[in-house]
Amino acid sequence: MKAIGIRMVPLVEQWPEHLKASRAGMLMMWGVGWSGARRRDVPESGVRPKQGPINHARFDLPAYNDVYERQRVLPDGPERAALLDEAKRLMVAYMPYKVHVHRIWTDLSQPWVTGYHRNVNVREFWKYVDVDMGERAKWSKR
Repeated sequence: MKAIGIRMVPLVEQWPEHLKASRAGMLMMWGVGWSGARRRDVPESGVRPKQGPINHARFDLPAYNDVYERQRVLPDGPERAALLDEAKRLMVAYMPYKVHVHRIWTDLSQPWVTGYHRNVNVREFWKYVDVDMGERAKWSKR
């Protein structure tokens, strides 16, 4: 920043303090990893009523808000997909967020683990995982 003439003092805090400050609109910029836990999180990240909890950038563009509200009430289908494409174009054009990486997960499981399926839209997938103790006993004898 100094090379381009911008004076700044970095704020070094623990994660929870940065999150609180971001939700309160107290950070000018923040590099943070984020995954869309739910399908609706990505469109909500730019809509005005969600400023704070999800829309940390405080993005407020009437055209985006309108597209968001129209797609929100539609079932999945071509009309909703077209509106989501329009929302995406608006987000790219105004760039309240800079997306620059994609997460890659590598998971290992065992044959006795049942119900395991990583869903990128569900953070708490572990609730659906169980251990088949009979199957585990068979494998431990090998």
